[in-house]
This record gives sequence, structure tokens and C-alpha cells, in this order.
Amino acid sequence: MDHAPQTPRPEAGALTSTKEKILQAVGDLGIATAKQITRYTFHMASLPYVRNLMSELAGGGDYHYEAYLLRFGMPSAPGNFERVYTLGRGGRDYLRALGRDIPWRYRPQKASPYSFSFLRHHLAVSQFLVALNLFVRHYPHYQLEETRTWLALAASPPRLTFCDDGRDTTITLIPDAWVYVESHGGTPPKILGFPLWIEVDCGTEAKAKFQQLVLQRINFIRYKGYASYFETSSVLLCYLAVGATSDYRIARLHTMREWTAQVLTATRLDEWATIFRFSTLLDEACLFDRLVPFLDPVWYLPDSDTPVSLFTPPQDKEETDDNGASRSDC
Repeated sequence: MDHAPQTPRPEAGALTSTKEKILQAVGDLGIATAKQITRYTFHMASLPYVRNLMSELAGGGDYHYEAYLLRFGMPSAPGNFERVYTLGRGGRDYLRALGRDIPWRYRPQKASPYSFSFLRHHLAVSQFLVALNLFVRHYPHYQLEETRTWLALAASPPRLTFCDDGRDTTITLIPDAWVYVESHGGTPPKILGFPLWIEVDCGTEAKAKFQQLVLQRINFIRYKGYASYFETSSVLLCYLAVGATSDYRIARLHTMREWTAQVLTATRLDEWATIFRFSTLLDEACLFDRLVPFLDPVWYLPDSDTPVSLFTPPQDKEETDDNGASRSDC
């Protein structure tokens, strides 16, 4: 392993504006590839240039923890030369000097025991967030008002203590991402808010664990822990299946729907089906070129085989917040 370079404590303004944009983008996503950062902030024609700048910010090699960026390879992926980036100590200090709150630190050595799938999951979350940012840039009547990544949420995670069967139960739930999107338009003009709780599913959770988490998320919402933490009572729980093939992703999507419906039936909470959405995370080319998850009816509820658009407000048992957000009356 390389020794960390002697990087002086950074001061705001010490970097070029382009390098500063790169640091800001990595700070937004938490962990990303050079390709993801290029799509997030620049144009794809700039990829070689951006990759070179990111290498410089990483001290020219892997595992320079004191550099602006920390670079490392994909574990258990022989022949894969793709490099992954997160903030190094220099980058965290630099962004803090600019006034940003960076309460997290990604430790790649923690991921290694879980091999490729562990890191693939994190990068899939970044992939979705990059696509969402591209979507709002292409369609300005949608605005991305707030983003909280799993890394940022883990620093002060959502918790709830409630009485379950006569006992106090405490649950801690960290979504892969939480975003708040607003839609502006219509005649007369109307603002609709869409708070999205994002879960990227790589197929690692068996039925019992998956159903336990579904019930915990419902309890977190119905016992007001969600509203207290995120400052809105409205939510869509969005599950995205990730996998190597389209057949696998689609099969996993419908398996998650079935497991969720079983939980709702067993607990007599069928009316909560309106807050669930299930879809797949496509390969990068299709996702970034067509922005399918945001434009097309490709999302399923647990109890309906008719796909809907992500930004279609639920019609059942809803009322409207002062800010226009759709709120399920569960």
C-alpha cells in the first residue's frame, strides 16, 4: 500500500474551479466513479480530462488517505481497472472550509470483506442520484430540493422507540437515499412535492429479512418517527432491483412486490400499499440516455399489475400538505 503524500491543510480557494466542482460532486454523492462525476457535473466528452484531474486530486495513486480524494479499486473484480473515489482528508477539510457540513467518512477497507457486491450497491445508489440530477436538468419544471445520502444519514441516523406487544422497541433505519422533488406546472400553477425513500436492492436479502425491514419502515412512518426526522409526513418507499440481466431484475422486482403484499395482508395494513413503488435500475447507457425511471410508467405497487409513473400522485386516501406534497391518510 502506498504511503499518503504530505498534503498541506487545504484552504478555500486553493484549487481551480474545476477541481473544486469535482470535490463538491464527490461530496454530494459520497462515493463515485470518474464517469459518474463527469455525468453529474460536466459533459461526457470531458471524461478523460476529469479522470486526470481526479487522479491528481487523489495524489496520483490508490489509498492516499490524506489527499483531496481517496481512490481505490473494485474488490474481487480481476481485470477491472475502474477506480472508485471518495473524499480524502484533504477534500473533507477543503469542503468544510467552504462551509459545507461533511459529517461522514467512507472507509473502503470496511467494504472489502463484502467484496464486489457491497461496493456495487453503493455505486448503484450514486448511479440513481446522478440520473435524477440529469432528469431535473432536462426537465426544469421538476426541481430537486433536497438530497440525503446513506453516508450523511448514518452520521445521525433516524431512530424510533415505540411500544410493540407491551415492550419498548427501538429501530434504526437508514435509506440508501432520501430525496425531495417538487413538480411545478399546470393551469392554474400547482406545486406537488415527492419525498422519495430510495432502496437499491441487489438481491442479498432473503425473504424473512426483507419482510422485517418492510414492517419496520411502515412502523417508522405510522408511529411518526419519519415525520419528525424528515419534516414531512408524505413518502414513497421506492425499491430498485439491481442485477446483471434484465430477466433477473424483473423477477426480483415482482418477488419484492409479493413479499411486501404478504406483510401488508398479514398485518392488516393493505391500505399502505399506496406508498410503495417497485422498479429496476437499468444499465447506465439506457438510464442516462432515456431517463426511463422518471418519464415512463415503469413503477409497480404491491397489489397492482398496472405500472405507474413515479411522479404520479397517489389517488387513494390522500390529502395535501401546505407545500403541496401528497400525504397518505394511513
